[in-house]
Amino acid sequence: MAEAFVKGIFEETYLPMRHLPRFLPGVTGLTLSLSLLLFACSKESDKEDDPMPEFPGETAGEIPGFGEAGGEPQGIQFRLPDGVELVEQLRGNENGRSNDDCVYDGQGNNVLVKIKLRRTMPGGSPIRVEFPAGLVIVSTSEGRNQNGLLIEKMIVELPPMVQGGAGSRCDLTMLLTCANEERDPSSNYHTYKFGPVTNSAMIKDLIRRLSGKKISYSDYTSAQEQQRLEAMYAVQQALYSLTDRTGYNPGVLAEIAKIPNR
Repeated sequence: MAEAFVKGIFEETYLPMRHLPRFLPGVTGLTLSLSLLLFACSKESDKEDDPMPEFPGETAGEIPGFGEAGGEPQGIQFRLPDGVELVEQLRGNENGRSNDDCVYDGQGNNVLVKIKLRRTMPGGSPIRVEFPAGLVIVSTSEGRNQNGLLIEKMIVELPPMVQGGAGSRCDLTMLLTCANEERDPSSNYHTYKFGPVTNSAMIKDLIRRLSGKKISYSDYTSAQEQQRLEAMYAVQQALYSLTDRTGYNPGVLAEIAKIPNR
């Protein structure tokens, strides 16, 4: 009777009797093992079927100003604080870090933009300039040039300026993540402008996922260049999955998770 019961179990699960483990001590052991097996398979299936994040009203590859989607990036326009102005138009930087840079930092390797700031307001306290996460730097040159995205906020301070002074300066190079996979990287000949702080739910979700991770140039020493490049690549591919492809996939999310925390 026990054998008939066992046979019935395996017939219902489409396994022949020859697959019955010989070491199980009777029906009780078999029932327990089958329960564990089904539980394990169920948990594994649940893991594989975890849904990707959904963003109602927004489709990967169709975010204005990103990828090959038309239009300008959407969001609140960024403006410098009172008492700070640009010395000249934003321009690409292909020469790397220079002695004139007060800040050289960011998360990308494809869009490097030189931003030259000057303080115009006298005062004994520094003026703080915050470039927020999600800021888009928009190409203004002819041709197919990449826009850049700042993934993590950047802060610079312009030192105090006395009455009648020539004004304090800060020339910074911002290393931006590419927002358009099929377009050209920055060069000294490309010009840019401050765009908006993106309101894309997809991109804001990516920024949230990367918060607190080592993704900026300043997070790594020169001896850790390989690790920095790996983190930069993971960030760039994650952004491309939203701007130029069909959205997150398990591989992209796994690579983001592997980036070390600070």
